[in-house]
Amino acid sequence: MILANNHPSGISEPSHAGKVMRVQIKKGLGIVDMRTLAHFTSEVSPRCPSLNGGYFDRRELRPPFCCDLC
Repeated sequence: MILANNHPSGISEPSHAGKVMRVQIKKGLGIVDMRTLAHFTSEVSPRCPSLNGGYFDRRELRPPFCCDLC
C-alpha cells in the first residue's frame, strides 16, 4: 500500500502525528499480510481555500512533495 496525504499547513515534511499514524497503519496492515511501500505528503498553497466543494483543486497542489520509503 502507498500512503498519501496533504498538509494544508504548507509544511510537506511528515509531522510527528503523521509518523505515529503510519506506524499504526503498518501494524494494522501486517495483520492482513500487507505492507506499506511509501508515504507521500504534499503541501497545499496557503491561498488555497482548502475546500472546493469538498475536494482540493489539483492545480493548487505544489511541490515540494516529500516521500518516506517504508
